[in-house]
Amino acid sequence: MWKITFSKEDLGIGQFGGSVRMNDPALWPVLPDTKVPLTPLCTITEALLPVSFLPPGMAMTVFIAPNRKANGFNLSTMRRYTVHQQSELQAARDSGYARVILHTLTDHELSPPDSAFILDRAFIRKEEFTEAEEDAELEDDDFGLEISKVSGRPAFLQDPIYEPSSRYMWLLQLNASELEDIGPRYEGIFEDGIGHLILDQQARKAPQGADAGYFFIQFT
Repeated sequence: MWKITFSKEDLGIGQFGGSVRMNDPALWPVLPDTKVPLTPLCTITEALLPVSFLPPGMAMTVFIAPNRKANGFNLSTMRRYTVHQQSELQAARDSGYARVILHTLTDHELSPPDSAFILDRAFIRKEEFTEAEEDAELEDDDFGLEISKVSGRPAFLQDPIYEPSSRYMWLLQLNASELEDIGPRYEGIFEDGIGHLILDQQARKAPQGADAGYFFIQFT
């Protein structure tokens, strides 16, 4: 089991914040109603997990909606990409308030659109759970640890969020308090919630710019 920690060094497995290492500005997603550019939350590469889930040379970036007025995050914005029941899932995807896209992984970051809100950057590092953390993770049938992690079990998800198809898999759990340690722009990013990234396993066959899964917040 692995948890997410942060580093100033690029370890080649992904990053939080910053701009996006892609080659096509047209791929940058925008809000469907206002055309305001979405904020890059995190980019992950195939090296993050010991399974093949991305095409060679490509990465997956999660974009979320900022608050236009305050250049920050607040509860009203977050509710736009929060899912509490399976019936809300398709509406959340269609709204475009969170996008997860495939893109070619370039050596240099793309210049963000002029009006884009960019978070402070930190690189992803992963560490094995301690013995105590593993015990806590496995102790209860319904709850996982409320820490940022790439394996183990998700903290409690409101039923019935799980996709009925084996096409999707839970990939990342992101804890707000840990992200807020990166920099002040992360403050309030999930309020009192936890971010979850669900991977579309068919993404490996998809072209650049295709959706690679979906992202939502659950409030704890």
